[in-house]
Amino acid sequence: MLFGGRERCRAAPLLPVEDEELKPPLVQPVKETLTVYEVKRADIVKQITGVATFASDKMDYLYYGESGGRLLSINVKLGDKVKAGDVIASTETGDLEMKIKLQEIAIEKIKLSLKADIADKGADDVAVRTKVLDLQGAQLQLDSLKSQMNKAKLIAPADGIVTYIDPIKPGDEVTAYKRLVTISDPRHMKLVYTTAGPNDLAGVEINMKVDAKINGKTYTGKVVQTPMTAPPNDNKAVQDKYNKSLYIDVPGPPEG
Repeated sequence: MLFGGRERCRAAPLLPVEDEELKPPLVQPVKETLTVYEVKRADIVKQITGVATFASDKMDYLYYGESGGRLLSINVKLGDKVKAGDVIASTETGDLEMKIKLQEIAIEKIKLSLKADIADKGADDVAVRTKVLDLQGAQLQLDSLKSQMNKAKLIAPADGIVTYIDPIKPGDEVTAYKRLVTISDPRHMKLVYTTAGPNDLAGVEINMKVDAKINGKTYTGKVVQTPMTAPPNDNKAVQDKYNKSLYIDVPGPPEG
């Protein structure tokens, strides 16, 4: 026997069911701590501490203008006081002094002969005018000889104290423009602070205050020369010193 009938069914959903969104956890905020400092207006100080020495800032450097001469003598020692015009050093001159004497005699003979010719023939005579020219030529020769003699001597240009002498020996050949002797003026003394190089003095300027302790007493001075303000100098040794030195003026330092 067959029985017919209808079956009832429920439809299943086609999309997945989403989970409920989770809420973020509650985090307690971090308490921020601020450190507050009081700021005051003040000067930025450039401070250098070191040992300086007294030296004259007015010095004369004596050297020969030509190479080739042989040193005869240096007539001073370190610490000697010299006067302007003193012969400090000299080179060999050979028979130059004799040539000067002979030339002076020759000039005197020309003058005597010229005087007699003028009295006898008159100033317009050809022979007289020729002797005038001879006299001028002889005088030029004498001037040249004396110039050579002067070049053989180093003369002190001013009063002062000898503070440097080159170790050159008598008989050695001199070199043009090489300093042989330094004469310093003791009336122009400054404190000189020298470093290894110019970078060590970066930031130091003219008129900066300096406290100098001399013989246990403190003196107040000021910077009067830095590597940046140093005058140019043809002497390499002097220029090298300027490039790494401070010059300090200290009023009323003790003598000696």
